[in-house]
This record gives sequence, C-alpha cells and structure tokens, in this order.
Amino acid sequence: MQVNFTGIKDPRIYLKRQGVLVPHGVAAESKIHTIRMDCFLTDRTGNMDLSELKRVTAKTPNLQNKFKNFTENDLFRIEVSPSQEPQDFGYNLKFNGEDIQQWDKSIFCICTFICGITRNLLKKGLESPEMNKYIKAINLVADKIGKDGLRYVD
Repeated sequence: MQVNFTGIKDPRIYLKRQGVLVPHGVAAESKIHTIRMDCFLTDRTGNMDLSELKRVTAKTPNLQNKFKNFTENDLFRIEVSPSQEPQDFGYNLKFNGEDIQQWDKSIFCICTFICGITRNLLKKGLESPEMNKYIKAINLVADKIGKDGLRYVD
C-alpha cells in the first residue's frame, strides 16, 4: 500500500548526461545537463495539484489546450536545463516537452506552481535524500526564473 500525502504520485527523476536521459541513480561521470521529474498529479489530497495545473496552464498561451483535459492518469513532466538564449533567465523550462515562455505574465503562476509541488515533496521527506537533491534543484530554478521575471516582465 502506497500512502500519498501530496497531490503528486510516483515522482521519478531522470538526468540527462552527454545527451542521454538516464534514471536517477545510474552511474555516469559526465556533467548533468538536464533534470526531469515525471509524476502523476491528483486532487485526492488537500493540495488539489491537478486542478492547480489546469488553472495555471489555462493562463499560458502555448499550454492552454495541451492540459485542458489532463487527468490523474496522464504523466506530467517538468524539465529544466541550462539556456544560452538571451530571452531566458538562464534556464529552459518545459512542461511535457513544451517550452515555457519566460517573458509571458503566466511565468509567475507557473513558477509558483513548480515551487509549490516541489516544496511539498521536500517538506514531506517522502523521497530519498539523493532524489531530493534534484527536486530541490528544480525548485531553485523555478524560484530564480520567477524572481527574475518579477523584475523584467510586465
């Protein structure tokens, strides 16, 4: 029996090293390029994470239709990687493979959502310390993008 105290089920971390995405824990000596978290979201807890995802993406131009009919059986993916593009705040951010437009006002809702779900996982301490390190990295990237966006996005 799996007890779930958050609206996030079965989180898994994948790391991209030298162009190959590998499950967390697989030994590789190269530098990490991308951190990806796959999970399922549900409203069966007080957190209402699935409904919050739908609310946030409904305000995001390129994500409106993609998540409208999203269910707790659909895999949700957050991906962060370094960016060299001047329009990004140092990182690429993706939901299920779709780039998040960082200069859109919706960036604040998206970053708050990411920080919220990752913070809940970290506070509950349900994952291993090694996995928590990468969940915290996703949290910090979303926080940085959100704070930078506050300074520059209208």
